[in-house]
Amino acid sequence: MPTVRSGGTVVSWEEIGAADGRPVLVVHGFASNSAQNWRRSGWETALADAGLRGIAVDLRGHGGSARPAGPDNYRAALLVTDLVAVLDAVGADEAGYLGYSLGSRLGWMLALAQPRRIRRLVLGGFGPTSPLAEVDLEAARAAVFRGTPILHPPTAALISLASLVPGNDVGVLLDVAEGVGRDTVSVLPADPAPAAPMCIVNGDRDTIAAGGEALARAVGAHFVPVAGRSHTSAVSSRTFKEAATVWLTR
Repeated sequence: MPTVRSGGTVVSWEEIGAADGRPVLVVHGFASNSAQNWRRSGWETALADAGLRGIAVDLRGHGGSARPAGPDNYRAALLVTDLVAVLDAVGADEAGYLGYSLGSRLGWMLALAQPRRIRRLVLGGFGPTSPLAEVDLEAARAAVFRGTPILHPPTAALISLASLVPGNDVGVLLDVAEGVGRDTVSVLPADPAPAAPMCIVNGDRDTIAAGGEALARAVGAHFVPVAGRSHTSAVSSRTFKEAATVWLTR
């Protein structure tokens, strides 16, 4: 996978879809990676068929990117800076954006910080409140490093998620959760919204991204529900792929 240095941290990405297509920055969710979130969910074919060049990033702390220790290395502003560095490295002055969960939250922030770089947004698994806000990180670290039983369901769910993908470093992912959690706790309808045309796509059984439809109405975004899908299963759905590729090819 190609890499770029962003503030001294190595960030990797891979290209999926049409090599000569319109560029789209593609960003996975927490504790996932580009291959797990996109390739294994059928997005390479979907993007190629739509004539889109997917630039699928591994966020720092994930996949093939560097995993520096400490939550200060995972502040959301640093992750957004990494995404800009990847756009620069591939020579994309402007791109569409496709994100899921944490990747969607970072896309919102990137489009606010760099409005000329982001043409259109598709934000999947996205609601006004970050699930990281509910996690007891002290209890999570006690469980991971000392084997202390977890009595808090959101914290247990986070550790389970962080342990799911082979090769994940759960300790580093707790640093990610703390770092980005300081900056991405919530998005309120009263907050400034990106100027780029935006489509939010959520499973109708997604309790993690609850409130996404109301947020879309409040900020003038298009909303697409995915019937019968949860936060973990919506990303692979045909409905999501069709909604995203139609939106990004306009």
